[in-house]
Amino acid sequence: MDFFRIVGLGNGIFEGANLWSPFPGYPAFGGQLAAQSLASAFSTVEESSIPVTMSILFTNRCKSDQKVRYNVRNLKDGSIVDMRQVDCYQNDVLISSAHISFSRPDNNTHDYEGTPYEIYDDTFIPFSEYISKSMAASSESQAEVSAKFQILYDNMSMMLNVLDVDVGIGNKDMRQVRIRIKEKQEGIIQKASLLTLISDMFLVETALMASNLTLFSKDLSLLTSLNHVVNFVNLEKDICDGYLYYVVKCKGIRNSKAICEGQLIHEDGTLICLTGQQGVFRVKSSYSKQ
Repeated sequence: MDFFRIVGLGNGIFEGANLWSPFPGYPAFGGQLAAQSLASAFSTVEESSIPVTMSILFTNRCKSDQKVRYNVRNLKDGSIVDMRQVDCYQNDVLISSAHISFSRPDNNTHDYEGTPYEIYDDTFIPFSEYISKSMAASSESQAEVSAKFQILYDNMSMMLNVLDVDVGIGNKDMRQVRIRIKEKQEGIIQKASLLTLISDMFLVETALMASNLTLFSKDLSLLTSLNHVVNFVNLEKDICDGYLYYVVKCKGIRNSKAICEGQLIHEDGTLICLTGQQGVFRVKSSYSKQ
């Protein structure tokens, strides 16, 4: 899949291209940088290895029209766990830094002791309709909304060729996203990279829901992710034989910083992975006084 395709340059260095952003001039999507970082790290461990955890910090904005380089540093080769650090650079500027761990297949058996979120009855609409409705609620003219929607939809085509995405009705600080994967993911790393990409969708947006805002609200002046964390629970599960439900929730907001978490669950109730993210959002002063 083009979203996480990388090219090896030797000595633990990889190059990533085909970076995606929703609109021209917007920074590249953090989920794609995380997925390419994971793919880079996987290229330096045994092929039978299984990703366990990934934690990435986003330090600077990444231009989507330029290539990036991933430098993989070997932190540990152990009998149970291998660890890698992956630093992403663009024009010698550090864009992100990830720590990723891998285990052997026979050391990867574990049970999640907590209670997964339950998939609840919901009304879903296609992603394109969700975006259209969100844009229509902004203060821009219909012509501006239509033009932006077309640009966004065209830019989303690479992702929508692989995924069907339906968005549920927001429930205060919680939302469900229903996903069907249209392309079979043959290997563990392809599956893990795609799940990493998916897991960055709609996560920090739950903080906006808690503040009665959307991605396209006229009063929103900044929304950015500080980090992204994925804990893989079950990568052996076939993720292409039914719907995946991404249940995301804002756990709290303080001083414009939000803590959000999510669980990616198969339609049969199997927990696939746990996610977490911290984000920063700011509103215009006129909104703050309302």
